Amino acid sequence: MGKDAELSLPGLPQRKKIEVIESEGKKKVLLREQPFMTWASEDESASRMAIVQLYELGFATQEELSDAFQVHIKSIYNYINAYKADGVRGLIDQPRGPKQEWKLVPSLKAEILRLLLLEGITTYEGIQKRLEEKGQKVSIESIRQVLIENGFVRERIEIDESKQGSLFEYLEKEDDWQLKLPFVWEEKPKTQINEIEKVKEAETEKKNNPDILGLPRMTSQRKDRSHYSPVERIHLDLLERGEYSTYAGGLLYLPLLQQYNFLPIIRKVIKTDEGNDYTLEQLCLTFFYYNIFGFSSIENFKTAYSEEFGLLIGKVNSPSIFTLRRFLEDIQRLNPGERLIEEFARWYLLSEIAEWGVVYIDEHFIPYYGKELISMGFFTTHNKPLKGSLHYFVTDRNFNPLLFLLRSSSEDIIPKIPEIIKKLRKIAREAGIKEEEVKNLTVIFDRGAYSGDLFRILDKEHKQDEKEKDEDTKVKFITWAKYADQWVNDIKEEKFNQSTKIEYEVQKPEEVKYFEDDKKKMSKYGKIRTVVIQSGRKKKRMAIYTNAKKEEVSCEEIIRLMCRRWGEENYIKTLKLNYLIDYSPGFVTEEIEEQPLVDNPEVVKLKQKKAELAAKIQKAKAEIGEKVIEAGEKLNGQELREKHKGLFVEAIGTDAEKLLIGQKIGELPEEIPFDEAHEGRRQVRFNYERKCFLDCIKVFTCAMDKKMCEILLNYHDREDVWPTLAMIVRRGGFVKLEGNKLYVRLRGFKNQIIDYAARHLCEDLNKMEPFTLDKFHFPLHYEVV
Repeated sequence: MGKDAELSLPGLPQRKKIEVIESEGKKKVLLREQPFMTWASEDESASRMAIVQLYELGFATQEELSDAFQVHIKSIYNYINAYKADGVRGLIDQPRGPKQEWKLVPSLKAEILRLLLLEGITTYEGIQKRLEEKGQKVSIESIRQVLIENGFVRERIEIDESKQGSLFEYLEKEDDWQLKLPFVWEEKPKTQINEIEKVKEAETEKKNNPDILGLPRMTSQRKDRSHYSPVERIHLDLLERGEYSTYAGGLLYLPLLQQYNFLPIIRKVIKTDEGNDYTLEQLCLTFFYYNIFGFSSIENFKTAYSEEFGLLIGKVNSPSIFTLRRFLEDIQRLNPGERLIEEFARWYLLSEIAEWGVVYIDEHFIPYYGKELISMGFFTTHNKPLKGSLHYFVTDRNFNPLLFLLRSSSEDIIPKIPEIIKKLRKIAREAGIKEEEVKNLTVIFDRGAYSGDLFRILDKEHKQDEKEKDEDTKVKFITWAKYADQWVNDIKEEKFNQSTKIEYEVQKPEEVKYFEDDKKKMSKYGKIRTVVIQSGRKKKRMAIYTNAKKEEVSCEEIIRLMCRRWGEENYIKTLKLNYLIDYSPGFVTEEIEEQPLVDNPEVVKLKQKKAELAAKIQKAKAEIGEKVIEAGEKLNGQELREKHKGLFVEAIGTDAEKLLIGQKIGELPEEIPFDEAHEGRRQVRFNYERKCFLDCIKVFTCAMDKKMCEILLNYHDREDVWPTLAMIVRRGGFVKLEGNKLYVRLRGFKNQIIDYAARHLCEDLNKMEPFTLDKFHFPLHYEVV
């Protein structure tokens, strides 16, 4: 019988085939109880060697070695492969950091720059010699590369007929063949220093003020490669070689971004640290294209093809989702939300994206289903109160974006309308609109803002209290009448003897009959101009209220403006479905120091109990009444009370209890702070800075899409222009730098109609002389191949 069999006999302790024993600072491997190898406990390399030898000699499997040496099986696998590749050397720990002398660590680069700037050594050999004295051996080529990367040397080669010349300009005599750097510490005249300082001040002023910062000019000469970092040189090499990008169609937007000052608008408001890997401009362009290509969230952006997306922003790769989130955290700290919204609105007016004169105002509820305790608002879609936020959108008469606000759902639209009007007039004055035109403003809103108090604030004829005296809130308003269903249907048919035709952008024209009523009065407001309309096959009637006088706005114009209000609803739906305006990049909460007042829950319970007692008393009285009717004249009052004593006692007792509850309710406050009502849990509010920044870009993206559609309408039917634009701008293509011009060649379309529209769109965009918005500023040329 073999030894292995003897070890497994009943009654004997079963021993492992391989055992590792440690004692007196040494480790020993026993193979079938016989010593196989011994080494110092701290020598990890010897332990790995023992593992490999046991496996190579066939004494143990990887699983057995993992169990015996208490090492993960994956590590066993790695040791065996390392031994097969490099022998014993593969099992020895390699020191961390640079493995070869030519590797330049940051500390060594800093030392080279210190010798140059502080010690004034201006020759390669001088720097090399000084480093050798400190025990650092560095080649002249490595020193030269460090100085080129940091902009101290221009990369240029001059070749003489007889011999290779110096790579740098000489500081001394031409016959001195010592390599020297192209700068010298010579004193410059004061006049030259003053001129340099003036130029620097002008450049600083331009950088900090986008109003005087013109768009970058295209240059016909390429800068040499020493002007760019190593990563930028890689990007240039990729462009020169030519790259295919799934997102190449996105570059079609660059002429519009250039024309409508997308980046200068943001740069004026947001000042971020330029020490990041990605500049503010590159991150803003990332978020713009993030909307163009329909990424649903920042987390979803990780599905983008990083290298191909990087071409859009002038980088080798797109930023990671960590970089985007870190950038949004910086935005939150800077708190630029309201200023950025107003700056975009000002530029919408300046660039004539939006017109002044007529504006539509509407609200959009964004429900929140999370666990945070925030205020509630009424969600009309579900017809019930929910936690959430409110968007207030303002568009011009053609439903182009003008302004938006993002607020808590507890803030009602009625007090917000005067705030929006004042903000609009402030922005219009900043945009240079004449004061006469600023005052001539017509505001259109839905019946959700129907309020006599609001109408008095907006009407210039009412100036009783302080709110009504504010001239900046006085406008011409138009809205639907509320609670008018009954009286409008009582108007005789023959009174609708006038009609007007309403033109829509997509929908077919509609003829509407109308009747004007000058005698209509509204509670809390007084006499108001009313236009009643009748439309459709069912002759549906609705009333429109306005404070505009007949000589200011005609009935036809009032009907046209009010009936076209659905255009703003469609605008909000477009933002919701195509640009995901409801998305929030995280919910950051803030404490509310003064908690809002809410109904006292104890008072609510007492009132409920009081109502139950009142119902009980009513029921008891009804039963007593029935008994009295049944008794008739058989029993007098005294006998009736004695016979039905229980009912009378119950009614009197219940009434007394109800009286006591009423007294208790009077002693308690009707409203108490939120935290007292919810056992110390405090209500919070959202910080909307991140969402405001993203929403500004989403609204701007929608405006740019509309501008692209206006160009495309010259070559395509209106009905399908939006899906056609989406197919064109999301088309992949090749991007290649030829000479000093960047060619964007989109793949052609099999559909001849779309292909025709795409080719002519490219031709029109080429006429706008586009160029890239990165630091290279390459001229662009679009074509479909």
